[in-house]
Amino acid sequence: MPSYTVATEGSISKIFARLWRAFYTKATRPAPSGGLSHLLNQARLQVYYLCTVVPGTCKWTQFRMYLGDAQCQDPRDRIYTLLGFLRPSEPLHNLRPDYSVTTEQLYTHVASRIITQQQSLELLESCYLTTRTLNIPSWAPDWTSPLPQTTRNTQWSACGWITSECSIMDERRLRVSGIPVSYIEEVMEHNLQLEGSAQEGCETLINILRRLKPSKEELGVRKWTRRGWVQMLCSVVASFRFQEASIPHNEILLKSEQFVDVVEAICFTEADAAELLERDDLKVERTLHVFRHAWLNFAFFKCSDGRIGLAYPGVRRGDLVSVLLGCQCPMILRPRPLEEADVTELWEVVCFAMIGYLMEGQAIYGCEKMSRRRAVRLLGKEYDFQHVIDGQFLGMYKKRSRTLSTDPAEILTRLGIKVERYQRSPHRLHVLPETLHAIGLHLQEFVLV
Repeated sequence: MPSYTVATEGSISKIFARLWRAFYTKATRPAPSGGLSHLLNQARLQVYYLCTVVPGTCKWTQFRMYLGDAQCQDPRDRIYTLLGFLRPSEPLHNLRPDYSVTTEQLYTHVASRIITQQQSLELLESCYLTTRTLNIPSWAPDWTSPLPQTTRNTQWSACGWITSECSIMDERRLRVSGIPVSYIEEVMEHNLQLEGSAQEGCETLINILRRLKPSKEELGVRKWTRRGWVQMLCSVVASFRFQEASIPHNEILLKSEQFVDVVEAICFTEADAAELLERDDLKVERTLHVFRHAWLNFAFFKCSDGRIGLAYPGVRRGDLVSVLLGCQCPMILRPRPLEEADVTELWEVVCFAMIGYLMEGQAIYGCEKMSRRRAVRLLGKEYDFQHVIDGQFLGMYKKRSRTLSTDPAEILTRLGIKVERYQRSPHRLHVLPETLHAIGLHLQEFVLV
């Protein structure tokens, strides 16, 4: 068995030096046109993680992001080397390196222990089926492959913070509960880059947003106004980067309606890029800057119910959009072809998604009830750990009464959903399946493999 030392403060500089050499080599090797800046941005982001990550403060769900595509001679060390960075409250923080187990066994064991001990499916948001190289279940992250570098921004929980009632059936199968929302009908790639002229960027916006635009007939069927559809779209494409997304408001940012104005002008007028850029009433260039970062390394998709979403490349027509209890983001699931021995439908985890009118609990609360509320990030110094929800300073602001709630159980109760038990730390919010069925939610079990 090889000698091994868990990462400590004294070993960070050695880890940093080794990973920096890998990043430097990648960033300075020949790159295709327009690719060098992208590589440098990736390296810069990963170096930022290395400089700011403190031993004893990390969660398992952060590891795949922090690791990037740093290389290890032994893929098991992508787990073992970072154990010293885990919070003491994290599952397996005291895991002892064991090189007698295979990489597949280690990754599957770690995932199953995290999920069962935390009663959470947050780890599923680190899974990405398209880049999986190991023979492991789709619900276990493949830490040997990097995730796309993105700037995901979430404000609330798609499942209303309800704790997962999941169970490990065997070493390959995980049973979870969730709500099937709709199927993906169309996937659209885009080529909006971080750099480029305003003219080129605006032309790209016109190209992709007008392809997403619904017909008059579709708007009628969905009972959406033009403005309402654009607001749904902007809740995703602006990724909560607007003034009202926080308390206190961030005055540096545009207001949400300014994003809506730009997207509505693009989708429902015939104006070209030059005409849009010349309009003083539209903040096209500032909107473009936000979109360049919010869309980075994501693909668009249209759902059968009209919603628009962003997900990693590799999602495809026929994939299911679902809201799983215990997951903060909606998840994309793919039906696995049935074999002769199968007696139940099996699903693979493709990746997480960001989808209009699903990110703030609408699948649980209902869209109409959520129209009177908005999720916010709490930035004021007056907010303390009594306002933390599952490690995040978030709240729900009721517009008419101008009241703020940071108690997800209270919100569920006010909306007529009985909560059996809630504790803030560690986060647990239990609602019975029969309670969700009684309010008309189509809750079903999924067997993930």
